[in-house]
Amino acid sequence: MELGIAGKCALVTGASMGIGRAIALAFAKEGVKLAVTARRRNLLEELQRETGKLVIIEQDFLAPEAPARIAEAALAGLGHIDILVNNAGGSRSFTLESTNEQWEEALTLNFRRHRELTHRLLPMLRGCGRAAILSVSSTAGFLPVPHMAVYAATKAYVTSFSEALRAELRGSAISVTAL
Repeated sequence: MELGIAGKCALVTGASMGIGRAIALAFAKEGVKLAVTARRRNLLEELQRETGKLVIIEQDFLAPEAPARIAEAALAGLGHIDILVNNAGGSRSFTLESTNEQWEEALTLNFRRHRELTHRLLPMLRGCGRAAILSVSSTAGFLPVPHMAVYAATKAYVTSFSEALRAELRGSAISVTAL
């Protein structure tokens, strides 16, 4: 099935494995020009060998400067971005015994960096005609989940933020979806 996205430029965060990797592979198959980011360069290079040419951005999404560096590198490599895939994530198992740092990591990934990267790229997406934002959430965001309380709460934020952004952009050429 052809999606009509050939020639578009996409930035996929958390592309080294799981859902992000699968999205990058599907986009490459459709002829999308890709910039991919994750912490593990070797996994991004493996993805590059499978897909052909793509812009590799080795970056820990937890770093305060990550959204700026990722946006800069993607724009330098692609020229513009039509599709933003917010997929970077971390551990899901947070119990009462988890450290404050582990809880803070989940909040930083799914609240702060997700919002910062979206905010940084939104003006360009608004100016490029048809564009899309896909934010990877989770069904865990619909209910409080014991032993995953922080993760579930952060995914509830991702879903709520995406739905609100979609409503604000209604009538524009930007599609916003929470997966």
